Amino acid sequence: MRRLVFILALTGSLAAAQAEGVENLPATIAVKAGVPVAQLQAAGAQIYICAKNAAGALNWTFREPVATLLEEGKTVGRHFVGPTWEFVDGSRVVGELVSKAPGTTAKDIPC
Repeated sequence: MRRLVFILALTGSLAAAQAEGVENLPATIAVKAGVPVAQLQAAGAQIYICAKNAAGALNWTFREPVATLLEEGKTVGRHFVGPTWEFVDGSRVVGELVSKAPGTTAKDIPC
């Protein structure tokens, strides 16, 4: 089976997410408790694979994110499959999907 890998730059999506603000997230993904420990910027991409599904139709499937984490223009870590955020000191956080929400329009990446 042949697979096509598609890389989508995050620049536009990141800007849109920043403009929305954490306080405007859909209720299904809003953080209800917790203490922020850092606010970082990221530069990277989301990688998708196009493959045939069970019905034989082509379907785009998310594979992984790849991003550099930045603080005041300096690289402080990276974001990759897991989802994982790893910092230059070797510490890391591995997330778990507990909820998701559709994008604002049909062309948006889901939150």
